[in-house]
Amino acid sequence: MRAGVLLYALAISLIFSLVLQAYLQAQVDNAKNLRAEKNYLTAQVLATVAKEHAVKSLKTDQGTVQQSGDKLTVVLTDGSRYDF
Repeated sequence: MRAGVLLYALAISLIFSLVLQAYLQAQVDNAKNLRAEKNYLTAQVLATVAKEHAVKSLKTDQGTVQQSGDKLTVVLTDGSRYDF
C-alpha cells in the first residue's frame, strides 16, 4: 500500500515537473522574441530618423547608423546589426 502511494506521488510530481518545465521554456522563448522585436523596431526608428534628416552617420545611446549609397546599416549597442 505504501509503495503504491509513493509511486503515485512520484508520478504526479514528475508530471508537474514536466508541465512546469514546458511553461518556463515558453516564457523564456516569449522573452527572447520580445527582445528581438524591440531591437528590430529600435533599428527601424534609427534608420527612419537618419533618412529623414539625410545624415550619413548617426550615433545615439541606442546604436549607430551608417549610410553607404542606398544602404543603411544600423548597429545597436547590444551588437545587433540590421541593414535597410
